[in-house]
This record gives sequence, structure tokens and C-alpha cells, in this order.
Amino acid sequence: MKYSLLSLTATVIALLLCGASCSESDRTLVRMATLFNDEHHLGKKLHWTAHELEKRSNGRFECHVFTGSMMGGEKENLEDLLLGNLEVMNGGGSYLWRYVPEGTVLELPLYGWKDRQEARRVIKAYWPKFTKALNSKGFHPIALDSRDYWGVYYREPIDSLDAVKNAKFRAVNADLWIEITKLYGAVPNPMPYADAYMAFKTGVSDGTTNSVAGGVGGNWHEVLKCFLDTRLVLSEGFTVTSKQWLENLPEDLREIFLQVGIDSEDYNMEEVQRQYEVNRQKMRDAGVHFVNHEDLDLGNLQAQGMAFRDEFMKKQGPEAYQFFLDWLDHVEQETGRPQRQAAPVEAQ
Repeated sequence: MKYSLLSLTATVIALLLCGASCSESDRTLVRMATLFNDEHHLGKKLHWTAHELEKRSNGRFECHVFTGSMMGGEKENLEDLLLGNLEVMNGGGSYLWRYVPEGTVLELPLYGWKDRQEARRVIKAYWPKFTKALNSKGFHPIALDSRDYWGVYYREPIDSLDAVKNAKFRAVNADLWIEITKLYGAVPNPMPYADAYMAFKTGVSDGTTNSVAGGVGGNWHEVLKCFLDTRLVLSEGFTVTSKQWLENLPEDLREIFLQVGIDSEDYNMEEVQRQYEVNRQKMRDAGVHFVNHEDLDLGNLQAQGMAFRDEFMKKQGPEAYQFFLDWLDHVEQETGRPQRQAAPVEAQ
């Protein structure tokens, strides 16, 4: 087989470049973790991020992806980020807010987002302030993790929230989600995501709050046969890294790393929508009774939710509460929708 001098030269150069870029001494290890499995949109997002980092750096990044809580829960992942035992985790929220209470605003109820695109636009316009808050605790947000609205899963078909009052509900082991569970009148039983399926199957818990993707990702549709699309919360979070680790990266690798994070958001948005449609169909096929948002009577949940989020943020301390108030001003300005509960009219 004959080769031209040009093709041989190109091949040699490519091999030399690969050899240089792939040498052990030049590789930067990036260990990446998520609570979610490989088929969940955040699991897929992490694999996409790893692939792009290695490709764009010509192998100078060496990525190892750990899905399905292989590296522990969110608490362990965040601790490992700060200790230098992990470089990236996505799905950061819930427990992250114990470090950075200002970030809780991303998971508070009742902003009335028109869709994920609007939420992303408004959140990204506030990104420098989120970054400052996370940096102060040693973290750095590299991407927004877009998700879906959360609803109510229940063990049997129901059409009203009245049925879940006093029911035993699995709750995310974080103060915010424990309290949101109480908004529905349910009794929260905090436990890890990985333990929820058996709790539903054995009757330890009657239901939970989560998104379509979050529930189907854990195969909850096999044992929980109802979903009420309350849309109380559009749960957004962060893909995070360590501020110190990021600052220690060579400048060119840091630029690649941050750009891949930004680009991962577009992949995330497309995958969330695709998986929502796929998972809705899986729920239908499994016989899950799905009650659409417009068919639900939420009663006074709207007023309760707005009062709840104000009181909850007050408990996070004065700095977090001021952050929340400034954030509400920002959301109102960006969306044109009021974000504060109207003061009651005094009797004459």
C-alpha cells in the first residue's frame, strides 16, 4: 500500500501529538460523580461532559465517570470535592444548600416559570451572584442542571391532593424538601434516593415528590401507580467543582473546562425534554394514573407556598434572606410576574 509523503507526515505528527497529550505526566485526572444512573438525563450529561473534555483537550483531561451514587450520596460527593478526592459532581442542590443557603432559591416553589427555557435565561442572568456565593464556600458552579417540574407520586390512583394528607412520604434528606413535603399535608420520611424503591415496594412509604424523570429513573413507576402534576417546584441545580482545583488548572485547560460546562447546558435541555416524553410513555405503559396540572385543584397551596418560602429563607440567616429578596426582584424584572404575596387588606 502506497502513502504520499504528506499523509505520512500528517500521521507522524498526529501520533507525536497524541503521544505527548496522552502521556501520564501531562494528564489531568477528572473524577466525576452523580447520584443518577446512566440513563437519567444528568447521568447522560456527565458522560457527555467527560467525552467533550477529553476530545477538546486532545487527551490532556482523563475523565472517570461514576454514576448511580457509586461515589456516595450528595453529602459525600461535596465533601470529596473540598478534600480533593473528586473533581466534578452534577445534580448539586439539596445538601449543597447546607453549605450555600443562598442557592436554595433555585428549588423554592411557585416562581411560575413558563418553561425550562425561561428559568434558564433568568438564572443565567444572575449567574455571577450565584458564583460569588458558591466561591465563598470553596465551590464553583460550572453549569446549570436543568430538570423538570416536580409532582406527587402515590401508591394508588387518586385525583386529589386530599388523599395524600397524613400519608407516609419518602423525602429528600434536606430541610427544604422535608418542609415542602409537609406543604402537601404528608408525613416526611427522609431517605436516600437509592433506598426509595424498596420503601415504596414494602409500604414503608406511600409516595413521594419528584419529577417524571427522577421517578422513572428509579423505576418507581413499577410500584407507585399515580402521578399528580402539581408543578409546585421546578428543581434546578448546579454542576459543581472545587474552586481551588479550578484555579490550579493551567489556563488553557481551565478555558476548555469552563466552555464545556456552558455547552453541556444545551445538551442537558434537549435530553431533559426527550426523556420527559420517553418517561411519560413508560408511565402510561406501566398503568400509572397521570393527572395533568390543569385538572388539579391546588386549593390554597399557592398562598401557603409563597408564605412558606419567605419564612424558610428567613431561617437561613440575614445574608441568605437578603439574597432571596434581591433574587425575587430580579425574577420580577425578568419575567414581569409578581413574586411576593399581596399583603392582606385591612378591615375598615
